[in-house]
Amino acid sequence: MTRAQTPPKTTPPKRRSTQKAHADPQSSANQKEQLLQAFLELAATEGWSEQTLQKAAQTCGMADVMVWALFPEKEVDALRTWSNVLNTQLKARLHALDLDTMKVRTRIFWGVKMHLNLLEPHKKTAKSALRFLLSPSRALLATELLQATVHTIWSAAGDASTDYNFYSKRILLAGVYISTVLFWLRDASPEHLETNRFLEARINDVLKLQAFKPPKDLIQLGPTLLKKAWQACGFFGSR
Repeated sequence: MTRAQTPPKTTPPKRRSTQKAHADPQSSANQKEQLLQAFLELAATEGWSEQTLQKAAQTCGMADVMVWALFPEKEVDALRTWSNVLNTQLKARLHALDLDTMKVRTRIFWGVKMHLNLLEPHKKTAKSALRFLLSPSRALLATELLQATVHTIWSAAGDASTDYNFYSKRILLAGVYISTVLFWLRDASPEHLETNRFLEARINDVLKLQAFKPPKDLIQLGPTLLKKAWQACGFFGSR
């Protein structure tokens, strides 16, 4: 005789609890912030690298696999995340100011100045990050982050241009921002007063350049040339 086969169970499987899934996004965000802060502290002396990021994970008691989970592109994603955090904080600080009562040049001054103030607690780390971005292979990343910052400043300043002025303003401000950051990194004056003077001088230079009246043919070509320059710098689709 053959043993009767036991009929398959028809009880539906238990549903997986959704409590953990709901908590994961917030938990992941907290872990990401914790790892980023630890990384910023270490990068000041140990350099902006994947090895430093892994060491930061160890100081946080995280497994190496968590680095990949939180920052898939490792130190590149860490830099992108830090830049986004700074731009978000910058936007909040600028909106807290009474920008409407200021001239445009003053709004731009405070936009750059506020961004430097946010970088101040991590000045050595900023230098390490800049050294990391100087590699030719990271040119697109550098221009992507630069574009996001100058766009944040101009947007907070109230710029709503949609013609070639959109490109010209951001390209000119990019030059002002880069030169000012490089000066700021070497500035040891009290409260960075020399950086303030340098920034004001660069803004004045830009205003003189804007006052220049180019030939008529160049004016007609202006929008096309500026858009091509914007795209050539890696600012693709950033409107």
